[in-house]
Amino acid sequence: MNLTKSRLATMATGMIIVCTSHANANYVISVEDDFGYNIGYILPGSMHHLNVVLSGNSEHIANDFTIVVSRPGLELTDFFWGDPYVTDGGDDVSVPQVTDLPTVLTADTYADTAAVDAKFSNFLGAGSFGEGTVLSFDLFVPNNVPFGLFEVSVGASFLSTAPYFLDGFNDVTIDAINGFVFQIVPEPVSITLFAITGVAVLIQRRKRI
Repeated sequence: MNLTKSRLATMATGMIIVCTSHANANYVISVEDDFGYNIGYILPGSMHHLNVVLSGNSEHIANDFTIVVSRPGLELTDFFWGDPYVTDGGDDVSVPQVTDLPTVLTADTYADTAAVDAKFSNFLGAGSFGEGTVLSFDLFVPNNVPFGLFEVSVGASFLSTAPYFLDGFNDVTIDAINGFVFQIVPEPVSITLFAITGVAVLIQRRKRI
């Protein structure tokens, strides 16, 4: 996996998370690589490891959200919940389940919508989750996936539309939602070409957020 080490672009989308919190969380949700960056490059036949990172002052007991990919064809091979959530436990009702992986992400993976997404939902019977990586997941890029730009973001679960925490747990506005943008390239030379011709497009996207 070839990744850049500079944060160049972010993207925003709707999301909803069940939580307990105080009135003003100043909450931010980001999809990042292991270096904490939001953009990278990847070759066909490679694995891409990403994390959903929460920051703010809320204390969550449950999470219910989707991972949305801008185009179909990537393969979800694994996912892991951050402590104290239990992966593949009785309260992990993600779709698909970890035991059903690997699976190619398409518009039919989670719900009958146009979105290419997978649902991640878990509940804590005791304790809470504050800040940090709430979920990590692995995406494999098959050799037959077309070259080009992919966007990976956190979205609302099916039928949820408001970018707020749910009623009954104190409504908290999400201040920022940052997705991950990566380019599938055929060879290392293309990284240089993309850096010259594509970065300006990504920067303009960031300015519009």
